[in-house]
Amino acid sequence: MQSSLLVLLLCCCLSGSQANRVYVHPFHLFATDNVTCETLQSQTSKPLETLPVSLLDIDVLTPDSREQSKGDAQRQNITERTAVLAGLLNSLGLRVYQALSSKQHSTNTLFSPVNTYGSLITFYLGASKKTARLFQLLLGLNRHTDREDCVSLVDGHKVLKTLQSINSVVGNGSKDEVTTQVWAFTRQNVQLSEEFLQGTQDFSDASFIRSVDFSKPQEAEQLLNSFVEKTSQGTVKNIFKDLNSSVDLLFISSFNFQEIGFCNPSNIKETTLQEFHVDDTTTVMVPLMTHRGRFHYLKDKLRRCTVVKLSLSKRSYMLLVLPHEGANLHDIESKLRADVMSAWHQSLQEG
Repeated sequence: MQSSLLVLLLCCCLSGSQANRVYVHPFHLFATDNVTCETLQSQTSKPLETLPVSLLDIDVLTPDSREQSKGDAQRQNITERTAVLAGLLNSLGLRVYQALSSKQHSTNTLFSPVNTYGSLITFYLGASKKTARLFQLLLGLNRHTDREDCVSLVDGHKVLKTLQSINSVVGNGSKDEVTTQVWAFTRQNVQLSEEFLQGTQDFSDASFIRSVDFSKPQEAEQLLNSFVEKTSQGTVKNIFKDLNSSVDLLFISSFNFQEIGFCNPSNIKETTLQEFHVDDTTTVMVPLMTHRGRFHYLKDKLRRCTVVKLSLSKRSYMLLVLPHEGANLHDIESKLRADVMSAWHQSLQEG
């Protein structure tokens, strides 16, 4: 192994049968009922409906009670809506990922576009019209025919329900395979948007919305880290550092994928210590396993890398991208787009 493999990027590769479909703009797939272009003038904006937030109690670890969403609750399969949303979240996810990885040259990056998109939609639900317009531009859900002084809103609940449908497809219908948790902590005596609170439930399998006394930041930090670790079954630890008393809102979303083995353990040779090349000048000894079998792979001479497909379940897989000797991983990342990954998958050959 001549180059490091630093990246695990969780993207969606969904596609409906769209050869004979008429193109529908993403906005119209997720628009609110009776959509109108609403003015952005703040004095005419309807105040957000808000709800109080219960105080955090370290002994109360049960998630928030679930309510039926106001949005589209119909069961969705791989439809045009899910396929279009997968494309939007992959596009945004790659942009965000490239911005993150460009600043983290020496660390591993684990990034989920699904989780990021869902988090942004949740905040969109609690945003004013002016801020909501900016969110829609970022998310690719804006209506191009709107004037500068107004915005036509999409139904954020419908988007989040579609994300849940995508997770269901990836998890092959298993609730235990793909799970999402959300935590939101606000200062005491603050009320949160009712739409935002509903969004945290649409987005997640379990949500924890609590208020906290931040006047003693070190005590609050210990309390929050303990609460998050306990309610995440130990998967999220020490997430908060260097809190201060000026905190207004903290938000965490956790995306958990329970992978299914891609090979029979009986075919794996005994784990041995071998060299792993972190970069061109750094080598470390790590335990590596060897597995022989038939896999789908390709060698991309243009981008100077080898791509290998490893199945995780019936409907999910990962692509391992290994730079060729002398190739730079960050050069490959800078040219990585959703259509490139799709082309890789279509060109794979078994061997």
